[in-house]
Amino acid sequence: IQFVLNNPGTLTNIGAAASNFIAGADFIDDDYYGCIYGGTWVTMDISTGIIATVGPCPDFSGVAYDYTTSTMYGQTFAGGLYTVDPATGTSTLVGNGAGSYIALACDNDGVLYAMDLGTDQLGTIDKTTGAWTSIGPLGLDVNYAQDMGFDHSTNTLYWAAYTLTYGIGQLYTIDHTTGIPTLVGDFQGGEEFTGFGVPGGGAGGGVSGWLTMDFYDGSVAPFGGVDNIPTHMDASGTLVGE
Repeated sequence: IQFVLNNPGTLTNIGAAASNFIAGADFIDDDYYGCIYGGTWVTMDISTGIIATVGPCPDFSGVAYDYTTSTMYGQTFAGGLYTVDPATGTSTLVGNGAGSYIALACDNDGVLYAMDLGTDQLGTIDKTTGAWTSIGPLGLDVNYAQDMGFDHSTNTLYWAAYTLTYGIGQLYTIDHTTGIPTLVGDFQGGEEFTGFGVPGGGAGGGVSGWLTMDFYDGSVAPFGGVDNIPTHMDASGTLVGE
């Protein structure tokens, strides 16, 4: 299923479902990777929805790609943080936190974020030890499978949420400095959404890494206001005509 970030009320089916739900997922540029509940690493063709099995992996409840180090991470519900070879699913334990973790996301600065289902809080995960540091309460009763991920073009954290507070699937943005969520809208039919990710990515939030800007958010004065954004294009590794 796909949807436009500012319109979660309209979902488009692009293919058949997986053998079980994809608990956690993320993109590397436009390539989708995820973990089916129970521990199977998969990829998906986002134009057809065809899912291909790669191999076994730990039973991840969250998956996130770090563009600053070109590293894929997976985290289990019990708090085990792993690095993952996306080509094989082979995973290496980094360390263990203490909590009930669900959803994993990585921002443009390489900071890992997760949710503790037991305390309904957003926090950061230390990439060298797996240790959890609380940021703040989400203010909602978080429960069941869900996911979150960054739109790297704006460094905005999106949360495909399911809470007992409302009993339906909803899309939020989260201020990742405070943990405070802002509702974007309800998913069509109240759908519970897992295996969520935003394609694009690239270092610094650019488009697939070749286009970056000095900043990605801000404001421009109304009625003719103008601002200049320094833009950088990196054509290394490309061929004539690409």
